[in-house]
Amino acid sequence: MKTRSFVTGVGRTASQVAAGCVLILSLASVAVAQGVKRPSPDEQNLAKAILLSPDIDGKFKAASDLVKKYPKSSLRSKAAADLADEVSAVKDPTQKLALARQYQSIFNEPAEQQVITPILIEALAGANRLDEAFTNGAIFWRAILTRCMYSSSWQHSEPIRPNRRT
Repeated sequence: MKTRSFVTGVGRTASQVAAGCVLILSLASVAVAQGVKRPSPDEQNLAKAILLSPDIDGKFKAASDLVKKYPKSSLRSKAAADLADEVSAVKDPTQKLALARQYQSIFNEPAEQQVITPILIEALAGANRLDEAFTNGAIFWRAILTRCMYSSSWQHSEPIRPNRRT
């Protein structure tokens, strides 16, 4: 029981970290999007279909259509974030796990995968698939720590060199 609450706590913490990353990525995408061409009316209609669909299956269908027709769309990151929120709100761990896997098959960019991974870990823990939860958690935290290690603050510091005697 303690292991399960620990994994769920790790999943929640990872979700919070991912939410912070999503906020940073969305702010960055707004800055980048200012130089990107305006989405076509068809693109906008597909994005609206994601938001207006009454059920999650319809949202995933519209998202799949958007990504297939417009893989470089400036609306893709918003669609990915919205669907990740929808998946996160699902209470049933088995359904959440299936939706997280479906999300991974549609949104395959690294930044999009980092958004869904904490939700996937939480779903795996809730479905009592702890080995998979720990494996995915280790991969997720390795990616986060690697990114932090190579952030701009580390790049500008003097590298640590081993003492070598000649």
